[in-house]
Amino acid sequence: MKSMKISIITVVKDGVKEIAETIGSISYQKKKYALDLEWIVIDGVSSDGTLELLNNNKDIIDIYISEKDAGIYDAMNKGLSLATGNGVLFLNAGDLLVGDVLEGVTRAPIYLPVFYTDIFGRFKKVRIGSKREGIPNCHQGIIFPRTELRYSLDYKICSDYDFFLRHCFVDAIDLHKTSGYVIFSPGISSISYKERDREIFNIRRIYFGFLSAILYEWRNFLKRIVRSFIFK
Repeated sequence: MKSMKISIITVVKDGVKEIAETIGSISYQKKKYALDLEWIVIDGVSSDGTLELLNNNKDIIDIYISEKDAGIYDAMNKGLSLATGNGVLFLNAGDLLVGDVLEGVTRAPIYLPVFYTDIFGRFKKVRIGSKREGIPNCHQGIIFPRTELRYSLDYKICSDYDFFLRHCFVDAIDLHKTSGYVIFSPGISSISYKERDREIFNIRRIYFGFLSAILYEWRNFLKRIVRSFIFK
């Protein structure tokens, strides 16, 4: 079965080092596998050399705009409006596609395997969870079907969780069988974890009720305790 066209959307502002790594990753995918990929880059008017780097790599960027936005989710909405693929993958600046992670993808939604480096320096695989806990896989590991839905600007950190739930996806989304994987670079949600947990709680309460929100809050509570000891 022929692979479907995938639109990769990357938003960036003043991230010249991070976007350089992602450029190399996307270039590798396009050259090695000749996949039907579309790369869309939305820049928030960078002033640190990011624009120059993007201009020097227009050969692998299919759509590129640089203009002011109302935050990361507004920028991601712009990317959605420009996408023409059947599937959409949001890859942050600094995130990497490794190996044949996208080869053979024929449908969406589908999960991709994702790895990250935790606070102890360990290279770990992201655990696929329940949608009642939070977004089951980080958004870099989800190929969404292209949709008319847009990210809510009411959330600053966790609108991706709300976006996932508004698709009405079930828990049993298949994990793509591949030897490749995604490496994600921790972003603002890892830094502003208290605000992240507050938004997750409110989203969970709206979709699943107050009792469910409380029941799943204990995991985040324990994580905050661990962080408080580590980062005293």
